[in-house]
Amino acid sequence: MELPREETVGKLVEEVFDESFALNLANVLGQSRWHLTEIRNAYKLHAFDATGKSLILNVAIAPLRSVSSSQTGAIVVLENVTSRVKLEETLQQSEKLSSIGLLAAGVAHEVNTPLTGVSSYTQMLLGMVPETDPKHALLQKMQRQTDRATNIVGNLLNFSRTGTAIESAEIDINKLLDDTLQLLEPQLRKSNVAITKNYSQTPARVFGNAGKLQQVFTNLILNARDAMISGGTITLGTTANGGSEVLVLVADTGEGIGAAWTTGLAGAIATAGVALAMAAPGLSVLGPESSGSACTCLSTACNFRSRWSISS
Repeated sequence: MELPREETVGKLVEEVFDESFALNLANVLGQSRWHLTEIRNAYKLHAFDATGKSLILNVAIAPLRSVSSSQTGAIVVLENVTSRVKLEETLQQSEKLSSIGLLAAGVAHEVNTPLTGVSSYTQMLLGMVPETDPKHALLQKMQRQTDRATNIVGNLLNFSRTGTAIESAEIDINKLLDDTLQLLEPQLRKSNVAITKNYSQTPARVFGNAGKLQQVFTNLILNARDAMISGGTITLGTTANGGSEVLVLVADTGEGIGAAWTTGLAGAIATAGVALAMAAPGLSVLGPESSGSACTCLSTACNFRSRWSISS
């Protein structure tokens, strides 16, 4: 609990622990309070240490008896399982994402079959109808929308693939960002989010795994959307620095991270670093910086770096 021994000996439970934990402990003890006849256990109780850090504890309380078997006190054992619980939650989330990926792949394959038929018949009709016929323009619109739907299905399939290092290839980051936006367009439109693109005129190409990088960009864009409760603008920017690296900027017009949440910032950066490391080997995470939102620097030699900053 980050308290020295001399500050805890001889004090009441309510003076050592926070109020909510002391109340939970009283519920575990029941009406008999500390006059125990058996061992009491409680799991995953929330508490705070002296620095205000959140903890998850397993608690065991056993009666302390003398030689004459009379109870002289109680032994309280606290087990800090915070890291274990967070790891379990991460694994559960990974399993959920894996299931969603499999579901998305199945849906994409099912949708792809009728789309192929629609596209084929539209192309046949375009060949049969002369360009002077007003129906020709309508068929062209059908063909464009069918191609758009096919691209969305293709992006969905790429997103659902797990991928391996062997599948790494040269990637156009600007195109990958556009493909990601195409997948997220309905969600962004529903949330009243506008997109501003500041792409580099120089080809922004890197060597990596497109599917995993798309997952990273999806998370960044959705996080930016969630930061703007009433809508706003997300700015996507890329900069190619002399052909050796590509800088990707994801900025939003949200309020930024409040002081109450900054304690978990290091964990969030580490999690993001793991995700980017899966997209390319040799990645390291630096930051946070003092301005901007989220910035990712990708080296064409797969020696990737990620620089993160939080808007105030």
